[in-house]
Amino acid sequence: MVKGKLCLMACALLALLVFASVGFANTQPVWVYGKVTKAPHQINSKTYLQVDGELYKILPDIRITYRHERRPGAFDERSVRSFAIRKYQDIAMRVKNREVLQIILY
Repeated sequence: MVKGKLCLMACALLALLVFASVGFANTQPVWVYGKVTKAPHQINSKTYLQVDGELYKILPDIRITYRHERRPGAFDERSVRSFAIRKYQDIAMRVKNREVLQIILY
């Protein structure tokens, strides 16, 4: 009987830790790398971008840069606007909860 209660308590504690870590992980920005599958477009006056089949909301006034490698380890970067994003382009995005915070184009 005691063994069953201990097992149940351990499982409950493990489930609580898993749910807490998942909730915490969703609040941290992560880098997403891929190819643009649909260029930026408007839906209900908000701008969205599709990368590898997943839809992301582009926040207003984010930093968008185009990065070109001059030689190994040396890059040129320049700021660009969202209309510079093209289909099939390589992209890196800093994302939080499917909202794009920063874009680097290659």
